[in-house]
Amino acid sequence: ASARLKPLKPEVRSYEALLELARSQRFDLKMARAQVTAREALASKAVSDLLPDLGLIGALAYSLGTSAEDHPDPFANDPFNGFGYGFYLGLNWSFSAARLLGNPRQAQAALRKSRAQLKGLEQLVKLELIEHTEQVRRHEKTLEAKKMAMRAAKQWMTSTFINLSSGLVTSGRILNTLRSYFQASAAY
Repeated sequence: ASARLKPLKPEVRSYEALLELARSQRFDLKMARAQVTAREALASKAVSDLLPDLGLIGALAYSLGTSAEDHPDPFANDPFNGFGYGFYLGLNWSFSAARLLGNPRQAQAALRKSRAQLKGLEQLVKLELIEHTEQVRRHEKTLEAKKMAMRAAKQWMTSTFINLSSGLVTSGRILNTLRSYFQASAAY
C-alpha cells in the first residue's frame, strides 16, 4: 500500500507575534539597534567632554620599625616609625569652545539619523510582513478554489460516466469531461 502525501498546514500566528519574531530575528534591525546604542553612548560622551575630569586620590602610610625606637618629639625625623595620610584632588579640563560645543550637536544629529533609520527599517519590516501575510492568504484562497474545482470536476466526470452507461452522452462529451478533469488535476 502506498502512503499518500498530505499537504502541510502552515502554522497560523497572529500579526503581532509575527512582527515581534521579525523584529527579533532580522539582522538589519539588530545592526540598526546596535548603531543607535553606540550613537547614544557617543552623544553621552560628547556631553561629558564639556565637563572637567576630576580625580580624588587617598593615601595612607603606616610603618613600625622593630629595632628603632619611637621618638617622642613630633618634629624629629623618624623614617622607621610613622603614620600618615592624605587626600589629593586632581582636575583636568581642556577647553576648546568650537570643538567641545560642536561635538554634542554633531553627536545628537548622528543619533537622530540612526533612530530615523531604525524607525524606517521597522516600517519596512511591517510592510514586508503585511505583503507576505496577504500573499499567504491569497495562496490559501487559491488552494481552496482549486480543491473545489477538483471536487466539481470529479462530480462532473462521475455524472458523465453514469450518463454514458445510460446511453445519454456522446463520445465527444466524454472526451471533453476527461480533458477538463485532467487539466484541473494538473493545475492542482
